[in-house]
Order: sequence, then C-alpha cells, then structure tokens
Amino acid sequence: MRRNHLKNQRPQRDRRMTIKYFDFDMRSDIEVTKEGELVHFALLGGVEPISYEEALQEHIWKNAMLEELNFIERNNIWELVDLPNKKSVIDVK
Repeated sequence: MRRNHLKNQRPQRDRRMTIKYFDFDMRSDIEVTKEGELVHFALLGGVEPISYEEALQEHIWKNAMLEELNFIERNNIWELVDLPNKKSVIDVK
C-alpha cells in the first residue's frame, strides 16, 4: 500500500534561484509586515516616461515616437479621418 502512495506523488521541482537573480532582494508576494500589512513591491526604475510631455524631454523617446509615426505612414497602417458626430475619441498609449 505504501508503494502505491509514493507512485502517485508528483515529482518535486528543484527550487534553487538562478544566478541572474542573485543581485535582487527576493521576497514572497504574500509577505506581511509586523503591523499586519500586506507588502506589495513594484519595480518602477524610471524605465518609461509617464506622459507624452515627459517623453518629449528625452531625445531617445522623441526619436522612438518619430520612428513609429514614420513606420505607420510608410506602411499605410491607418488613415486620419474626421470623428463622426456624437462619437468619443479612444485614447491609446
């Protein structure tokens, strides 16, 4: 009977952290502080600008936007039209 029990168990995964994560402080996503507050982490290292205005301040983002617009125009991906009456504009990032 014990043999059948072991036979039905799923193999365990090796849970060692890979070397690429050694420089990071790894924590559980369900960590609770001493005060009983749930801890959530966000990695917001200034990777992307938050707004269009902020993106225009950096040449790399301005060039990326111009490159994207040139690609759209060159490949006729969409055409600019007037907004129909009583319709709303849909924002995109």
